[in-house]
Amino acid sequence: MTTFFFMLMVLPFLVGCFTIFLCWRFLQAEVTDSSNVFNPVRVIWFAMTKPGKLVEIWPWIEKDEGQNLP
Repeated sequence: MTTFFFMLMVLPFLVGCFTIFLCWRFLQAEVTDSSNVFNPVRVIWFAMTKPGKLVEIWPWIEKDEGQNLP
């Protein structure tokens, strides 16, 4: 029983660590200037907090992948 609860706590922690690692790795890529560093983080935050606005900007996100093909 304690193993189940342990896994229930560890799985979100690992997903969060993986997400932070990917953001950090992406931020280490070459950037054109110092103002561009936080843009990927801002896009992730925008997508998580306002998905309706994201669909207004890019309508193809609302469709299924098969519908986006020509």
